[in-house]
Amino acid sequence: MSQVNEAAGGTAVNVAPSCLVCGENNWSTKWPGLLECGNCRFITADLVDFDADRLHELYGHDYFHGEEYHDYIAEKAITQRSFRLRMRRLDKFIDPARHRSVLEVGSAYGFFLDLVRNRFQRLVGVDVARDAVKYAQEQGLDVRLADLPSLDLTGPFDLVCMWDTIEHLADPGQHLAKIADLTEPGALIAITTGDIGSRLARARGRQWRLIHPPTHLHYFSEDTLTRILDRYGFAVRDSSYCGGFRSLEFAANFVLKVRWKKPNLFERLRRTGLLRVAPYVNMFDIRYIIAEKVR
Repeated sequence: MSQVNEAAGGTAVNVAPSCLVCGENNWSTKWPGLLECGNCRFITADLVDFDADRLHELYGHDYFHGEEYHDYIAEKAITQRSFRLRMRRLDKFIDPARHRSVLEVGSAYGFFLDLVRNRFQRLVGVDVARDAVKYAQEQGLDVRLADLPSLDLTGPFDLVCMWDTIEHLADPGQHLAKIADLTEPGALIAITTGDIGSRLARARGRQWRLIHPPTHLHYFSEDTLTRILDRYGFAVRDSSYCGGFRSLEFAANFVLKVRWKKPNLFERLRRTGLLRVAPYVNMFDIRYIIAEKVR
């Protein structure tokens, strides 16, 4: 993303690349470090001097064990409880005779693929996190260490899942273009991501909990996510807010260690055992979109 420059009279101008969603080139500064498209209101991180290869390095072992998460593997059962909820909604659109092959983009440690491995004929995962891919492969899952747009992969796939992934990608458009090539009409795509148009996000502004580049780079609303899917031949069939099960340990790790930089306080709380509870939480700011390939 090129740097935004302020022209005379306060009008923000920019140069290529164009907006991922609408293709226009009309950027202005939304908040420090974040740009907003003046045409469609899509919000993205200012990617000036951005190195996509450096992005992949962010998702090393420490990201899942001590940084973003305290211990990702230890929360497998909790994570799969949330995936069961997502599958319950997705099942309303799945035809077992039609939807037999699954591609998960951003499959991490393979917890979702493991959950559904007996339901589909073919399962493939893709992720850039080396440790996560190694773990998933050791569980007998077909997970590839790659960035999807550059991966030589044979389709077609009948269902593509991107669980809390699209906001992390350097270029979601390239991924959706690749997914379009790997699917045929009637295929489904399921996406969850933070909804910057939600009431909570609008109320919190720049302090919204899901705004934290460089791991979260793109901030979709229901409208902008619907529009970018349409660009690549997908029509939205269902849109809702989804919750999930989260351990208090996960929440405390993020707030105390990541946000507030108070690891000692987190460790004291963790040793009490009070953080082992994993309630269901829905803050109505995670959008769940199910779309169908129509062209």
